[in-house]
Amino acid sequence: MSQITTKEIASIAGVSVGTVDRVIHNRGQVADKTRKKIQEIIDKNGYQPNLIARNLVQKKKLKIVTILPTYQAGGYWSKVWQGIHRAENELRGQSLSLEPIFYDIKKPESLLKSISKIRLDEPIGLILSPSSKYVCLKIINYLKTSCEKFKYIFVDTNYVDLQPLAFFGQDASKSGALCGKLMSLSGCSNKQFNLYIQNDDVVIQKTIQDRIEGLLEYIKNNKILCNPYKMTTKQIYSELNSGTVNLKNILFIPHSRANKVIEELNLNQLSKLNLIIGYDITNDNEY
Repeated sequence: MSQITTKEIASIAGVSVGTVDRVIHNRGQVADKTRKKIQEIIDKNGYQPNLIARNLVQKKKLKIVTILPTYQAGGYWSKVWQGIHRAENELRGQSLSLEPIFYDIKKPESLLKSISKIRLDEPIGLILSPSSKYVCLKIINYLKTSCEKFKYIFVDTNYVDLQPLAFFGQDASKSGALCGKLMSLSGCSNKQFNLYIQNDDVVIQKTIQDRIEGLLEYIKNNKILCNPYKMTTKQIYSELNSGTVNLKNILFIPHSRANKVIEELNLNQLSKLNLIIGYDITNDNEY
């Protein structure tokens, strides 16, 4: 279904296209009654201004700031950036520019420092992976000082209460529950077992926390006999090295670096694991 046009809005409201334009862009004099009528039509039909078309006419450059974690070739975030870069190429020639900023996802202060790298020359949008809600708010408020009506979307981690224009990523809690279902289907959970939940992060990311909580909630709701342990990688290695393991063991790695964890396991440790569950089909995880 195509979007309603300003001409159609004007026809429904019984006003000129110019009057509709003044309401949309909040400029010029419009009677309160007329403004309210036009706004109701806009809201009812979900009208969104075409910023690209408008700025082409005005010969104005559109700038989108992207703040994403640093990445390695073939890794999870490299694939996210490839998608953004592909979209940039598709829109080349339409006055669109990206201002890429990268931060270290393992260091919360790195995201905060990214604020100083933003050039305030009226960006119209922000693509952000918000590893910290507090810093996310600071970035949004900072950009609003330059462009009050700019839009922002979140990637990978979502904070619904911050009302982003869109969110691109999985429902982390449901994905954790899906991992619980995979454990059940594997047959490993027919009897009591040990569940080692790997987590080395000092400040756990919201997406990872939601995955873990989704898994534990599934285990609880389905009355699965399980001994869950949240452990660092070193603690897991030590546990698997200690004597004979009588119960089945499942290793849950709630992020895309499963290959890094598995590479450090020796044959004796691997032999004590009945199932390993990890995330994301990155180049290094495809084996």
